Amino acid sequence: MGGYSLEKDNYLGEIKGLSTLEEDLEALKPHEHLGLIYNTRQEWKETIVPFIKLGLEKGEKCAYIMDSSYDNKLRDYLKKEGVEVSSYEKSGQLVLLDESEAYNKDGDFEPAIMIQLLINEAHKALDDDFKALRISGEMSWVLQDQSGLDRLLEYENRLNQDFLPRYPCSIICQYDLQKFDPEIIKGVVMTHSYLIKGGEIYKNFYHVPPYEFQDTSLAEKEVEIWLNNLEKEHKIRRREELYAEVLSKSSQSFVIGLLDGKILFNNPAFNELVGYSPDEISSLSWDKDLTPPEWLQQEKIILQEMEKSGHPVRYEKEYLKKDGTRVPIEILTHPSYNQAGEFNYYYFFINDISSRKKVEEELLISENKYHTLFENAESGIFLIRDGLFVECNQKVLEIFKVLEEDILGKTPADFSPHLQEDGTTSRVKAEKLIHNALNGEPQYFEWQHLRQDGTTFFTEVSLNRLKIGEEYLLQAIVMDITGRKRAEILLKESEHRHRMVGELISDFAYSCVLDDDGDYGVDWITGSFYHITGFSKKDLDSHRCWMFTVHPDDAPLAQEQLQNLKPGNNNVKVFRIISNQGEIIWLRNHIECVEDNGRWRIYGAAQDISRKKKYLHDLKRELEINRSLSRIYAPLISDSSSMEDVALVIFQESKKLTQSQNGYVGMVDPENQNLVVLTHSSMMVDCELVDVDDKIRFPPREDDYYSSLWDHSLNKGKGFYTNQPENHKTSQGIPSGHIKLNNFISVPVMAENELLGQIALANSTDGYNDNDLEALEKLAEFYALAIQRMRYKEDLVNSIKDKELLLRETHHRVKNNLQIIASLLNLQSAETQEEEAQEFCRVSQDRVRSMALIHEKLYKSPNISRINFYDYVKSLTESLFHNYTTYPGSVKLELDIDNISLDLDTAIPCGLLLNELITNSLKYAFPQGDTGTITINFKSLAAGEYQLVIGDDGVGLPPGFELDKVETLGLQIVLSLVKQIDGTIKLDQTSGTVYTIHFQEISYQNRV
Repeated sequence: MGGYSLEKDNYLGEIKGLSTLEEDLEALKPHEHLGLIYNTRQEWKETIVPFIKLGLEKGEKCAYIMDSSYDNKLRDYLKKEGVEVSSYEKSGQLVLLDESEAYNKDGDFEPAIMIQLLINEAHKALDDDFKALRISGEMSWVLQDQSGLDRLLEYENRLNQDFLPRYPCSIICQYDLQKFDPEIIKGVVMTHSYLIKGGEIYKNFYHVPPYEFQDTSLAEKEVEIWLNNLEKEHKIRRREELYAEVLSKSSQSFVIGLLDGKILFNNPAFNELVGYSPDEISSLSWDKDLTPPEWLQQEKIILQEMEKSGHPVRYEKEYLKKDGTRVPIEILTHPSYNQAGEFNYYYFFINDISSRKKVEEELLISENKYHTLFENAESGIFLIRDGLFVECNQKVLEIFKVLEEDILGKTPADFSPHLQEDGTTSRVKAEKLIHNALNGEPQYFEWQHLRQDGTTFFTEVSLNRLKIGEEYLLQAIVMDITGRKRAEILLKESEHRHRMVGELISDFAYSCVLDDDGDYGVDWITGSFYHITGFSKKDLDSHRCWMFTVHPDDAPLAQEQLQNLKPGNNNVKVFRIISNQGEIIWLRNHIECVEDNGRWRIYGAAQDISRKKKYLHDLKRELEINRSLSRIYAPLISDSSSMEDVALVIFQESKKLTQSQNGYVGMVDPENQNLVVLTHSSMMVDCELVDVDDKIRFPPREDDYYSSLWDHSLNKGKGFYTNQPENHKTSQGIPSGHIKLNNFISVPVMAENELLGQIALANSTDGYNDNDLEALEKLAEFYALAIQRMRYKEDLVNSIKDKELLLRETHHRVKNNLQIIASLLNLQSAETQEEEAQEFCRVSQDRVRSMALIHEKLYKSPNISRINFYDYVKSLTESLFHNYTTYPGSVKLELDIDNISLDLDTAIPCGLLLNELITNSLKYAFPQGDTGTITINFKSLAAGEYQLVIGDDGVGLPPGFELDKVETLGLQIVLSLVKQIDGTIKLDQTSGTVYTIHFQEISYQNRV
């Protein structure tokens, strides 16, 4: 047979479940020949009806040769199976022939004539475009005469040799056991290789090819077949024994269970699984005794569905072991049916899945843990597939103020303005960033987002590639930095603050586990670690822990943090790490130890405090400079001090501030422009320099320029430094007898574009930088005042010039002290976490700066008793706009100020008034980046009266606001200042907010 096995004695085959008769008939192919031996009409019907029906469905021509038994019922049986018999007969696909038209066409059966008939029918079928021919019929012609057996053998021989191999035809020969005597049936059995009996197709062990049957004595052939069958049956038994041994030694549990719950058979693996002996198992029920009650109903439903479908099922449940414990199992169940098609019993293949369940439980715990971290993260987290948001945590919904369905399935560009801050189209820039991240290049950037209500906000985004299964996704960690962006703008009041907030504040969190060797290995870390340090994930993986970045000098401190650490303990340490570019980064590392499934785990948060460290360093530097200025002040104003005394103090403080070993301080001789060195270190031993009056002099050239590296700052009128003197463009080499220069710095001493002197230093231990240059320039300002004072000393002992100079020095000193106060307020603001305290410090800084600005304008003004108010207002508003404008350009300033000068007593309250009212407008008049204008008018009226108008066209004050009932500190200060200058103030809320103040300049009174 082609395409299927007809052997029904296969032990494992029976366990696995055999095909039905109809399935075997469906697998039947042309060129096949079977014999049907039956007792009842039902047996005949179960074979012939599907044989004909399947042929019709396959597009084959079907011919049936009838006699007088059951054949007349064939049409009815086919119709009951849904076959349109009349339609098939009309088309010629179904042909029902009488035996007189086939076997006994001429009165007697002739094998040759019958074969020719089959050939003709096969040709007709193919000519009519049928795929093949299918024939069946009763073999009643065998009963016509005694030679029937001989004719049968001849027919079988011709059929198998001359017809079936050449023509696409399948044949079933029918034999009714009630009509044929045993001798004929014996011949049938011996002449068919495959037999149908009792609803099964069998491979015939007793088959003898017809040509052999005719050529060999029957007895000899039967003996040969019996002996062969003995050998085959022996092999079958051996095979059954082998299968039984396989089952008994299999590590997989196997059970045959009956419908009533009895266990028909089980292997030893099953005994081991449930803990019962073979004798105990025989008295147990596989459902009620071994299955927990809560599983019974579910299993019953599963098995009922399997019985209906006839297909095996796989499901999970638990077994109750003998010791009362439970074991999780997975069962593959096959149904078994008897020959009548009735369900018989179950085959159970059982696997212990305890280990898998444990892994699944651990995986679920891990997933829950990371899901909790995902949902409770302080940053928004997206998952992106194909450029679309496919998952997000709760923080995203809070940041974007949307529901989950509003954001999933959208692109980053859908929640962004058309252009980013750098002018790039949001969609184009997002696609480029996503492309780079998918190629394995982590992306860290700032992004401006757009909410559905039209408001914009700023975020810091970390974009990294994740591999989930065989698919690459992107993880985007989003942090709302709108507040920080505004803070950056507000903190741009000085250069060192620019540097402090010029870069993003970066922290990172991590988790690490203690291994068996007593070492901690990182198993989770935020992407900001790579951003801060510049190292890659590969670098981290190779070291297992990020501690490889710790500065060697701080390694003991970092290790000390981990010593004696136990679950429940936590501590904080501050130490340095080194980035992959060699940059020193200060970290505040906060760790906490917990016990996690029997392991010690550290959760840590490392804060980058480098900017704070640098800010403290800058402030300390500023205080050092002011202390130096304080030490210089006494000899500078002392009548007994000579120019050499002042130069010596300047020289000593300069060396101290810059850590210099050598240098000199000089003054320009106004008569010949020689630079006279007043004090110096032993840089020059036998140097050939002009020496007049025991002073070293540097004379200018004929073109009034000074020569070489020492004089570069004198010619340019600007300070400079170099840490490679030999490579500087003005270097002419070191004179004979001069010490070696490792580095050099020089600052000219200037007053109103006049060159007065020079401070020059060399050989700093750490090299020179911008801070050193700034410090020397401040000393040079004091030195310039001293030189001017000395020049006019004899003529100005009691003159106004001397008082004016002293007053100018006083204003300069007051301005410096006010700047120190502002710096201290800024430091206090950085140390506190309370927003109210930070706001108080910032407002106080602005008030102090407004007063410091007046003193700065006075000591630089030609008239030190009065201040030009237009210049003052312009400088003050530039500073306030820089600090308080979140959206540059959104608020404009219009100034209309007469040429007015005020004395100090009037200027300071006016300056504070301006500071308070302009700050209020910038903070509250234009919310969320609204546009508008602030106007300042300052007019001189008749009779010495002034009118100051400060207004804006913003949102206005709250309804019901009354100026004489204010409670805020800022406006209370305004009212107090107006009273201080004997003025009046009016409020106009018609369009925005406008304050009009009238006052006269305060008459100066002598203080006692």
